Amino acid sequence: MGIIICLVSIVSYLIGTRYIAEPRIVALIVLIISMILLALATIITNSFERLAEANRMKSEFISIVSHQLRAPLSNLTWVIELLMSGRVGKIEEEQVEYLKILKENSDRMKDLVKDLLIVSRIESARLSLRKEEFSLEELTKEIIKEFEHFAKASNCQIEFSD
Repeated sequence: MGIIICLVSIVSYLIGTRYIAEPRIVALIVLIISMILLALATIITNSFERLAEANRMKSEFISIVSHQLRAPLSNLTWVIELLMSGRVGKIEEEQVEYLKILKENSDRMKDLVKDLLIVSRIESARLSLRKEEFSLEELTKEIIKEFEHFAKASNCQIEFSD
């Protein structure tokens, strides 16, 4: 930004000396332009600093939230699996269905937390990527299966033909 201020000052001085006869007025114009540019540079610098701080706080928040959600979700999954196993008492078939729904939702939440952790690692440049082959067909089928109950709840049907 300093280079821009210097260049604009020089250019405005050259233009001013060519078209304005009074050197004091030229100096005043160059000074005013330099002050305006300096104020703009300060505003821009402060804005970048605030943006960097907000980004740091966001990354820290994502990291904290994802780590804080992992333990309760693991406990919830453990209790659901314990109830479904029947080791704590007999449960009815309807209750098993409700527990399956709870298990699916807790698994989905664990996946979201895992995604948050991945985002956190990406932003902090701690994620190492690796190339691997995959079947697009299998991936598509998995995604359809994962969102099948959402589609049914919305009276939609998702079809995939091989």
